[in-house]
Amino acid sequence: MWEGLEIMRGMGWPISRAHAAAGFASVSWRARFQVLPRTGRFPDNSIKAELYCPARRDPRKTLFIIDGAHNEEAARAFSATWKSSPFSGEPAVFVVGILQDKERRGVLELLAPLAKKFIFTRPDSPRAADPCALADELSAIRPDAEVEVQEDIRAALSAAAGCGTAAVLGSFYLAGSALEILAES
Repeated sequence: MWEGLEIMRGMGWPISRAHAAAGFASVSWRARFQVLPRTGRFPDNSIKAELYCPARRDPRKTLFIIDGAHNEEAARAFSATWKSSPFSGEPAVFVVGILQDKERRGVLELLAPLAKKFIFTRPDSPRAADPCALADELSAIRPDAEVEVQEDIRAALSAAAGCGTAAVLGSFYLAGSALEILAES
């Protein structure tokens, strides 16, 4: 990160480390550990009554974290951020969809120890990996994990609603769809 600063200084730009740090601190990048506030929104209004029962957590209190985490490097970065976040101690649900041509096994190995439950779904791309195959891969890596498959992202988000903390991971296609759906609710 600081290498770019040194290059700019070498070109004559008078940028201090403090100014660069302040700039980095003010930047946000969508779908990179993007935390959506607990807003009272429902991913699928058709199941609102079913989810809103005293026996389950209030779905309006679901905190969604959106992260592309589309390859091993990105999944490693997500994992490190997750472990240092206040959410790491909570039982979480991860909604995961990965493209067929990505490093699926490596991504799943990095995500496997982080969540209690995984909901696999299909990103909106012709290159999407089969969610059933992803569920099988995760089960082989971590047999004690709760695993569910939802073919549709809306259904996957609804299944995650009410779980306290839910992360949507594995593809920028999936992240984009989730952000769109959660914004329209």
